[in-house]
Amino acid sequence: MTIPEDVRNWIASAAQVASDSARYYDADSSSSDAVLAWLDTQSDAPEREAMTMPDDVRDIIRTTLEYYVEYWDENDTSMDNRYSTDAHADAEIVYAWLDAQPDAPIPDWTTAPPWAQWWAVDEDGRTYWYDRQPYVEKADDGCWDGNGEFRWNGDVTLPVGVDWRTTLRRRPEVTE
Repeated sequence: MTIPEDVRNWIASAAQVASDSARYYDADSSSSDAVLAWLDTQSDAPEREAMTMPDDVRDIIRTTLEYYVEYWDENDTSMDNRYSTDAHADAEIVYAWLDAQPDAPIPDWTTAPPWAQWWAVDEDGRTYWYDRQPYVEKADDGCWDGNGEFRWNGDVTLPVGVDWRTTLRRRPEVTE
C-alpha cells in the first residue's frame, strides 16, 4: 500500500510525540517505536501498492493517535486551540485511511482437514492447509514454505491492497 504523505507525516508525528513522552516519564515506548519502525519499512514506490498493514500495527497507530489527540487537548496553549483542533482533524483523516485498508481473507475452518493447524495464501492466490506453521523463506518466491504436511485448498483472488504475506492464520482453539 502506498501511504499518502500527509497520513505518513501525521502517523509519524503522533508516534514521535508518544515515544518522546513515554521516555520522558520512564514509560514503555516500544509500541510507538514499533509504529515508527513499521513506517520506515514502507516504501512510497507504486510496486508496494499491495502491502497490508498488520493488525498489531493498525491497533498501535489508533492508540498512538488517541494519545496524540489527548496530549493536544490537555497541552494546547494557543489562544484559539488550533493545535488541539488540528490534532482532531489529522486523526480523523488517519482513522478514515486506516478504515479503508482491506482485510486479508479468512479460511473456513469447517472444511479443514483434522490435522490442519494453519492456513495461508500464496502470492498467486493458491491457498493451503498446513500441519505446522509455515514461513516465508524468500519473499521473492511468492509462497509459504513448510516442514510438514500441507494440502492445496483452492484458489482465491486477494483484494487489492492485501499482501499475501499477511494471510497466515492459525486454527482457532476449540472450546467445549
